[in-house]
Amino acid sequence: MVIPTLMYGSELWVLNKRQESAIQTTEKRVLRYIAEKRMVDRVRIVGIRDELKQEGVLEKVKRSQVRGRRDVEEIGPERLVKRVYEAEMKGRKGRGRPREKWNDDYCISKDNLLQRRHCPYC
Repeated sequence: MVIPTLMYGSELWVLNKRQESAIQTTEKRVLRYIAEKRMVDRVRIVGIRDELKQEGVLEKVKRSQVRGRRDVEEIGPERLVKRVYEAEMKGRKGRGRPREKWNDDYCISKDNLLQRRHCPYC
């Protein structure tokens, strides 16, 4: 029940380091609570994950983001979602650092597969 709630809408997230850290912290707290382990017990989270046979939430989020992006790529050009996805904004750019965009987190690998940034092909 916790993981679906934590991952709701994750296909469209643009995560920065602070948000990734918050997700990992929440996951660790929940796993320790389920396994009835405390920090004082000095048990690593990897051991708790193995014991509970759980995969990391952040890995699931990143996989769902790639899957969501691939789904949008396959949508027909007449659909509104596809037109909004491919639209270009007109006008002047605002001052300051540009905001992160959903597209900025992905690239196409040499095998023509959709990959997250920081892959060896970028």
